Amino acid sequence: MAADELERYPHGISREWEDDRRIVIISTQGDMSQAAIDVWANLVIRTVQEWPHTEPVYILHDLSSRNQGFTPYSRKRAEDTYRAVQPDQMVYIAVVLRDGFINNLISVFLRRRKGARQNIREQVFTSRFTALDWLRGVRQTQITSINSN
Repeated sequence: MAADELERYPHGISREWEDDRRIVIISTQGDMSQAAIDVWANLVIRTVQEWPHTEPVYILHDLSSRNQGFTPYSRKRAEDTYRAVQPDQMVYIAVVLRDGFINNLISVFLRRRKGARQNIREQVFTSRFTALDWLRGVRQTQITSINSN
């Protein structure tokens, strides 16, 4: 899978654009320092804020690094990223996690959030390819729906 564009940030964080910048992939290498978490959260917030508000956001979080963790601070900053989403903006989020304890922990966090905001849809995957396929499928469904109206 060749990215349309790859941007690198401190602490092993990157942002890739796919499908002519219609899907964004934000990846981490699992650095759980507060500085790294801040880089990740601020990048997510900036990405959502810069997205055209008339278009749905399609974002893939690749948190599959074996070093990935989930701390009270990362939970707080994750909540900050959700608050950055405008109430009238649809956001589709695919989260890629490794199988194991962190997957279970983050999945519990996401399940507790489920339904908190009707304009945010999330799905957890253990494969980046499957996650990207899901986002592409959701996007295609949205395009088909718009074109049929």
